[in-house]
Amino acid sequence: MACHRSSRWLFAVVALTAASGFAAEKITPPVIIQTTEARFPQSLSLSTVAHGTAEVIINIDADGRLVDLLVSRYSRLEFAREAEKTLREWRFEPARRDGEPTGARFLVKFDFTARGKVSTLTVFETIESRLGTALPGSITEVLCATRDLDRPPVALSTVTPRHPGRLPDAVRDATVVVDYLIDETGKPRMPVILEATRDGFAAEAVDALSQWRFTPPTRDGRPVAVQVRQEFIFKQDI
Repeated sequence: MACHRSSRWLFAVVALTAASGFAAEKITPPVIIQTTEARFPQSLSLSTVAHGTAEVIINIDADGRLVDLLVSRYSRLEFAREAEKTLREWRFEPARRDGEPTGARFLVKFDFTARGKVSTLTVFETIESRLGTALPGSITEVLCATRDLDRPPVALSTVTPRHPGRLPDAVRDATVVVDYLIDETGKPRMPVILEATRDGFAAEAVDALSQWRFTPPTRDGRPVAVQVRQEFIFKQDI
């Protein structure tokens, strides 16, 4: 896709690709302040279920606010709902890059036992560290690798990013690489900038991407979520 503007800018989108294997920048994970405890679901207290697990992807902004969350897998839906509820009640200190607060996306794992409390709470540094790992028992996978989908997601509607201004004379192209999730409805979620020539270009790319829509990803006919990346290239037509 390309478009011409009166200021003679060119914009191009490089094809959607899988994000696994893309090196994540090293940052200090956010700090979780547990203001409430996750509990073993009351609806399962009289059942034969004695333990369970749920993993949730969280997006924490530079002010420590929970911006978004997405359950990536769980052993029972009740555990997923309890994990979601608990995370929305917690407070956070933001992740840090070179000592400065930054927005970040991480994976949190809850392990429940019938004694009523979460037995372990783990913050994974990256989503990639979760893909490819197995959990015992019957697990519902919500986040899948691209290779496991029935077919790659297809963009149904796109919005062209606005060009933020002239590039320096020594720079011909501006590149922004965004890692994000496509949820079960085909909506882009939790964008993370992996590469950007300048901050202004990154903001425009993310703003446009938030308005895109894709065919809902499926695995064996069931709606799932997938992690992908998109490269945006801003060119100056000289």
